[in-house]
Amino acid sequence: MNRTITSTRGLIAWFLALLFLSTTVLSGLFLLRILTNGRGLDLEVLLSLVSLGITLPLFLGLTILTYTVEVTDQSISTRSLFTSRKVLGEEVSEIRVLPLYGYFPFFGYLFTITYGKRSSVLVPAAIYGNRHILTKAVLETIWRGNPRTRMWGSLYLTYGSPPYGIFERK
Repeated sequence: MNRTITSTRGLIAWFLALLFLSTTVLSGLFLLRILTNGRGLDLEVLLSLVSLGITLPLFLGLTILTYTVEVTDQSISTRSLFTSRKVLGEEVSEIRVLPLYGYFPFFGYLFTITYGKRSSVLVPAAIYGNRHILTKAVLETIWRGNPRTRMWGSLYLTYGSPPYGIFERK
C-alpha cells in the first residue's frame, strides 16, 4: 500500500478564508444598505461592488476552504470546488517559487509545478498545517519521477536534496 500525504488546513488557511468570506458578507450588507436607502447607484459602481466586493472574495474564500493537495510516491493531485488536477512526477519540468509572495517566513512556500508544455498547478504549502512534510513529499515525488527537474534555489536551501524517506516503508 502506498503512503499518501494529504494537506491539512492550517491557521493561515482559516484566517484567509474567514477574511475573504467576511469581506463578502460586509460588501453584501453595504450593497443592501445602499439599495434600501433609496439612493441610486451608477451601473459601474454597482458592477464594481458586486464583482470586487462580493464575487471575487467569495470565490477566493471557497477556493481556500476546499483546496486540498494529495501526494503519493507517483503523483501530486490538487482538488478544489472549482478544479481538479493530477500530475505524475515524471511529467514535471520545473518547480518554481512564486515571485514576491512565494515565501512566508516561518510558514513555508507557495510554489507552482510546471508540467506538459505550459501547464502548471499551484501548491500553496504555506497555508497548511503540515506544510513542511507536504513540501518534502512533493519534492520527493518529483525527484523520483524526474531527477533532472529544475528546482528553485530557495527550496533547495531550505529542504536540501531529495530523497527524504517520506515514502519508505517503516
